[in-house]
Amino acid sequence: MRTRAVGTTGVRFTPSSESAAAPQAEAKWEFAAETASLLESFGMELSAGGLLVMTDFAKAESAYIHHSRVPGAVVAMAIASPTFARGRFPKLRLVDVVAKAPSMDGREQRALAAVCGTNIEGLPEGSGRAPGFAAHLIGVITRLSLMPSSCAIRI
Repeated sequence: MRTRAVGTTGVRFTPSSESAAAPQAEAKWEFAAETASLLESFGMELSAGGLLVMTDFAKAESAYIHHSRVPGAVVAMAIASPTFARGRFPKLRLVDVVAKAPSMDGREQRALAAVCGTNIEGLPEGSGRAPGFAAHLIGVITRLSLMPSSCAIRI
């Protein structure tokens, strides 16, 4: 038996207490709701299929974005509209986004991971994610040829 509760973020189904996976499923739902709420705060939405959509242009254009939420906001906006993101964050560089990573809480890290099409749920919180983050970042930099060949990368 499942109960249904309708709230401001949508429809939520709560598994019955008989289900062994209930706490894990509930946590996944909570993470998805947190991500949706965070993205909505700056006018973005991530569809179930992974498509990022700017749903509120006025909010995306002028909403206050806390410094620790900038990485998720700029990446989401850049995926939806690179031109818009460049105008909204004209002086922001990749190094600035990376430098904000230690300031991000788990909710902000999960939102950034979601807009990048990945899941970080199995990784430890906080600084325990640093080696995985560094390896992923170096992989992206290498794959997109963002670093001059004269620079050496070490992990």
